[in-house]
Amino acid sequence: DIHRQYLEAGADIIKTCSFSATSVTLAEYGLAEYAREISEAAARIARGAIAAFEQSHAEGARAPHFVAGSLGGAAKSASIPPDVDDPARRAVSWDELCAAYYENALGLLEGGVDIFLIETVYDTLNAKAAIFAIEKLIGERGLGENAPPVMISATIAGGGRLLAGQTVEAFAASVMHARPLSIGLNCSFGARTLLPHVRTLAAQTETLVSVHPNAGLLRVDNQYDETPETMAASLREAAGEGLLNIIGGCCAGLSASSASIDAGPAVHPAFWTRPGNAAGKGAALYCRPVQCCRKQALSRRNYGRTV
Repeated sequence: DIHRQYLEAGADIIKTCSFSATSVTLAEYGLAEYAREISEAAARIARGAIAAFEQSHAEGARAPHFVAGSLGGAAKSASIPPDVDDPARRAVSWDELCAAYYENALGLLEGGVDIFLIETVYDTLNAKAAIFAIEKLIGERGLGENAPPVMISATIAGGGRLLAGQTVEAFAASVMHARPLSIGLNCSFGARTLLPHVRTLAAQTETLVSVHPNAGLLRVDNQYDETPETMAASLREAAGEGLLNIIGGCCAGLSASSASIDAGPAVHPAFWTRPGNAAGKGAALYCRPVQCCRKQALSRRNYGRTV
C-alpha cells in the first residue's frame, strides 16, 4: 500500500524496503541468513506494486516506472573505529562487507530491480564495497550493458562532511570510477540544509545528480522541521537552477511530499524507457526523475539508455 501511495502521487521510481537487508546489519537481530531472501522479496513486492498500478491505470498512468533496489550504509563502518581508544580496530572487514553487499545485490537482482541504489553513504569505503560486490555480480552473470545501472547517494553530517570525514567533493571523486548513473545526497538535515551541498556536488560531477532529503529533525512535539510544501519549495529552487535530475524524499518524506514536488513547474517527464518484460528504512524513498538542464552530462554519456 505504501508503494501504491507513492505511485499515485506521481513517483517514477519506488525504492525496495531493503535498506538494512545485509547480513552485517541483520546479524544484530539474528536474521543474517535471511538477507538474500529479504532482498529478493522486497524487490518482488515493489515490482508487483508497479504491475498492479499500471494495470489499474491503463488509460491514465504515466509510464514507465522503475524499482530501485536499496543497499544501505550498513550498521558497521569500514573506516570508523568502534573504540576511540583503539583507532586501528574495525568492527567489520572489507571482505565481510563485500560478501554482505553481494548477497544483498543478488537478492535484489533476482527480484527484478531496474536500478541498484547505494544510498545513505556515510562511509565511502562501505560504498566501495557495495560497488565491488555489484560489479562482481554483474561480471559473473555476464550482464554487460544489460546490467541495472547504479545510483550512489551520500548523507551529510555536521560540517558538510560525511560521517567518516570526507567532503562532498572527495566523496564524488572517490566513486566516479563506478561510472554511476547518478551521484547524489539524501537524508541529512532537510532539503533547505542540503541545498549548498547539492550546488557543490553539481559543480563537481558530470553524472546525473539526485537528491532525496529527509524532512529535517524530529522535534519534541513529534513533528518534523519541514512540511511537504517547504520540502517541495527547496527542491524546486534547486531544480530551477538546473542542479538536479532525480528528486524525491527520504525519512518522513511522505507521499504528500512527492505530490507537492510533482506539482512544481520545474519537474518534467522521465527520460528513461524500460523493456516491456521487466521482470527498510521504511520504504520512504520515492524519487522523481526530472530533466532540469544538466545537458552537459547527458551529452557526454548515453544516460538515456534502456534500464
